[in-house]
Amino acid sequence: MTPRALGRRFGGGLAVVALFAVYAVSVNADYPMNDVDSSSVAAWRIATTGAPWLDGIDTDAIAIRDPERLWLGETPDGHTVVYRSPGSIAAAVPAYLVARMFGVGAAPESFSLVPAALTAALLVALAMALLFRALDGLVSTAAQRLSVGALGLGTPVWSVAADGMHTHSVTVFGLAGMAWAARRERWWLLGLFGGIGLWGRLHVAVIVAVVGLGLALWRRRASVAVQVGVPSMALMGLASLWSRWIYDSWWPSGGYGSVEQYAARASQSPLLDSVINQLGLLVAPDRGLLVWTPVLVLLLPAVVRGWRQAPGWTRGFALAGLVYLLIQGNMNAFHGGSGFWGYRLTLETLVCVFPLYAATAHHVGRVARAVVGPLLGLQVGVLALGASLDLLVRIEEWAWSWNSALGLVLRYPIPMGTFFALTTLMGGLAARVWVDRGLRWTEPVTRASGLPDLDQRAELADRH
Repeated sequence: MTPRALGRRFGGGLAVVALFAVYAVSVNADYPMNDVDSSSVAAWRIATTGAPWLDGIDTDAIAIRDPERLWLGETPDGHTVVYRSPGSIAAAVPAYLVARMFGVGAAPESFSLVPAALTAALLVALAMALLFRALDGLVSTAAQRLSVGALGLGTPVWSVAADGMHTHSVTVFGLAGMAWAARRERWWLLGLFGGIGLWGRLHVAVIVAVVGLGLALWRRRASVAVQVGVPSMALMGLASLWSRWIYDSWWPSGGYGSVEQYAARASQSPLLDSVINQLGLLVAPDRGLLVWTPVLVLLLPAVVRGWRQAPGWTRGFALAGLVYLLIQGNMNAFHGGSGFWGYRLTLETLVCVFPLYAATAHHVGRVARAVVGPLLGLQVGVLALGASLDLLVRIEEWAWSWNSALGLVLRYPIPMGTFFALTTLMGGLAARVWVDRGLRWTEPVTRASGLPDLDQRAELADRH
């Protein structure tokens, strides 16, 4: 077997190992965000006691930065519990079961964020491997590495989803699995991964529905929608059982906010507020998707030029992500809270548009080709600092008037300016090899379904 064939076969596994190693050494063991702290405490409690209740426990003694900010509430039957989504709690329970062997017991003082944080790191590393395999045969092996590396290290996928047990740690994994399943036309698996995603954030069900129905209409096969819908609805049913167990409620969102509250906000918000919220998700200085990930703007003309040639499922995923973005902007304040580096509420949209961007990047123009390497180098440098250190993260009220990375440069101009200049330079040097090889892929998709023959495409990709 040739080295390139080995790279195709084991590239996903290598991505898991390499990215998990990076994520693991940079996880935040003292996360200053109550969302992450709350999910982790709930998982710890279930693993160490067998029940989610916090009745009688001195929560102020729990070994986190600010126990008073935990999302706690009382169920109708009188139990004190953490109110968070099912997936962000359940995903970390196995890690805390293992941690019991290393001294993490039921006493509040023995609690640690590390098991949950490592779970988040592993989920995101696995997600990047799934996305790597979702690009099999669509782009060259070099482009797979470049694209997944840029997503995994040059966006808040690293500083948010892989840094602690957010709801987004679960949704990123679920959406990546959906992309992998769609690439291989495994509709049952697509629905299964979609169900995992909605365990993280219930409104990911919108993405599952748009993708499932869109593929069914595109293929003119109602069975596709059925195969996607059955497992995703089954997992929604299991989420309802989880909520019934913990919160004495059948709402599948568990304790994550109030369905009525989000629905009222989405339907009753003034038009101007909705527009400002949508703009905030995209261009607010400290929370904007396009501010922290400017490569999306740089490569947008390539997406437009390559739209017709892109596989249909990549276009469907991108459209589903944009629909989700519109709904997200009406449901939740764009700033997404405080205590994290970059943005978080647009991570699902980012993952949804990723396959389309990767599949069309070879349409990039000469100027963008020269700029993309240094720009990715800068993005990786900015995210590396935020993911590794607790740095100058501002509160949500400053989202329109502050940027954490720029503030870091203003406060420490020489060391930070030098660091970012070096990462930009390194990105430019790496571009001479990786970007040129990664973007040298011009063979069009030929099958009517939009899904090329994998072996043929892989062989052609390696020639380029």
